[in-house]
Amino acid sequence: MSGTALKWIAVAAMILDHIAAYIPGAPFFLHWIGRLAAPLFMFCFAFSMQYTHDRTKFLVRLYVMSLIMGLVNFFVYLFYRSPYEIMTNNFFATLFLIGMCIVILEMIRDDPASGKRLFWVFAVFEGVSALICFMAGFVQPQLRLDLLIQGLVPNVFDTEGGI
Repeated sequence: MSGTALKWIAVAAMILDHIAAYIPGAPFFLHWIGRLAAPLFMFCFAFSMQYTHDRTKFLVRLYVMSLIMGLVNFFVYLFYRSPYEIMTNNFFATLFLIGMCIVILEMIRDDPASGKRLFWVFAVFEGVSALICFMAGFVQPQLRLDLLIQGLVPNVFDTEGGI
C-alpha cells in the first residue's frame, strides 16, 4: 500500500472521528475508527521525514499550519463558547514536535555535543512555552489566549497526544 493510500485512510478515519465528536447523536463506534488516524499520520510523517529533501522547509510548513490551526481554534472558541468543551484540534503541532524530536535524536547520534546542547535548548523552550500557555489561561481565562499561544509555541504539554 502506498503512503498516499495510507494518508487517505487516515483522513477518512479523522473525518469519522470528528463526526462522532461534533455531531450530536452520531454513533460512538466512529470514535474507535477515528483512533486509527493519529498513528497512521505519524507513521506517514516519520517516513516522510526520512525521505524529504529539505527537512527545514518540511518543519516550517508544519509550524505554519500549527500557527494557522491555533488561530482557527482561537477564533472558533471566540464565536462558539461552550463551558463544557474546548476545541483544540491541532495535530500539526504534534507532528511538528515529533519532527523536532527526530532532528534532535539524529543530531545526538551524529554529533553528541551539539545534539545535547540542542536537546537542552529544546527542553528549556518547551518548559517556558508550557509556562506561558499556563499563565495565559489565568490572565484572561474567558478569552482563552492559551489556544492561540499553543499554535504559536507548541509544547508537549498542550498538544494532542502530549504528555
